[in-house]
Amino acid sequence: MMPTFSLNCFPCIEWLARAEKAGEICIEAQENFQKQSFRNRFEILSSSGKFSCVLPAHRPSGEKIKFTQIEFEHNINWGKDAMGAIEAAYSSSPYYLYYFEEVFDLIKHPPKKIFDFNLAALSILKKGLSLDFNHEFTKKWVPDIEHDFRGISHKKHKSTLNFPEYAQVFSDKLSFVSNLSGLDLLFNLGPEGKLYIHELIEN
Repeated sequence: MMPTFSLNCFPCIEWLARAEKAGEICIEAQENFQKQSFRNRFEILSSSGKFSCVLPAHRPSGEKIKFTQIEFEHNINWGKDAMGAIEAAYSSSPYYLYYFEEVFDLIKHPPKKIFDFNLAALSILKKGLSLDFNHEFTKKWVPDIEHDFRGISHKKHKSTLNFPEYAQVFSDKLSFVSNLSGLDLLFNLGPEGKLYIHELIEN
């Protein structure tokens, strides 16, 4: 049975590593949207430490809605703030100039729904890091399953992986921060990020 993942926004390194190790995964398409999760946020490393970029979700109060149906709250100008944060964090990284335009184009012209945004964000990371896993979507909601990696989406999730250090933009002033969004790996290591992912897989 294929492992199942919730579709996070610019997924963290653990998400990418476990998906790459599996080779074939299921993306959860039947769950209800959950606030305070990585379904609509991602973490980068700013000059002052870990920083969370949040995609504003339009969710009518009190209603349970499938994540696949959640739309952006378009009256909030989140894109400018997100691009500013990414630029401040990574403009001096080795591979920023190679990848930022595609990332910013997605943020400037997002699809209507956050789920679709996350699919496009995942595609950017897969292509930039040359990852090989494939995915399909769940067809019904199953609360208890084998090989369940949906918990990676929760903010309180603690990874059990051992993350080797790599050079980060502010490593001269900050200690290494592990398991950030795959964007951190993309901008700092570029194509070599695949080697890092495979090192995690092999450990």
